[in-house]
Amino acid sequence: MRLQALTRCAAVAGALALPLTLGATAASATSGGTGAAFAISATGPVAIPATPSVASSGQQPVRKSVAELPANPLVRARILNAAAWSGHGRASVVDLNVAKIGLSAHVVTAKCENGNGVSHLTKATLQGRTLKLDASPNTTVTADLKGLGNATVTLNKQVRDKDGNLTITAIEVSATLAGKTQTLSIASATCGKAGDHPGEPGEPGEPSTPGSPSSPATPPGEA
Repeated sequence: MRLQALTRCAAVAGALALPLTLGATAASATSGGTGAAFAISATGPVAIPATPSVASSGQQPVRKSVAELPANPLVRARILNAAAWSGHGRASVVDLNVAKIGLSAHVVTAKCENGNGVSHLTKATLQGRTLKLDASPNTTVTADLKGLGNATVTLNKQVRDKDGNLTITAIEVSATLAGKTQTLSIASATCGKAGDHPGEPGEPGEPSTPGSPSSPATPPGEA
């Protein structure tokens, strides 16, 4: 009798837990899709892989940090951070210095949340000119490379793909030197709108399958 009573209690507990677990799965399915971010990346004569770089569709942030950008002839920076989770991406750089074009900033940040993004510059200058803290999307500024041509600096660059996902890059530099194009992207984050891909974010809810222990309800019914 005691065994039957314990079995009935376990069955009732499993039956009560199951709807709650299924409810949590449904709730998670309404959040955003994959988020991604990186602090610095460059292509061209000087190539720098996205550093650090993260991407995640989970509900908890995945973070990576680098104390200092490895030595290279293009850019210097410290405390590079990137974080991403479902529908979110964030990136930041401290003590940025691109000596060849006279670009510097104390802090550069980009944030993307559910298809919307913002970027922010602290104490940023380009060849002695102060750059706006919160520039309008896709603001462009030209830098004279002293007889070598010009560089185009885009602030708060925002690009949306055909699926509605947004990529925001706080600073993007593009220059053509000796027929070769050099690009530099600083603090970039990508995110999708909430609910765009309801099936994908629901994956973290898979642990709901443990609700199956409610099956012990059958033996007590037969007794």
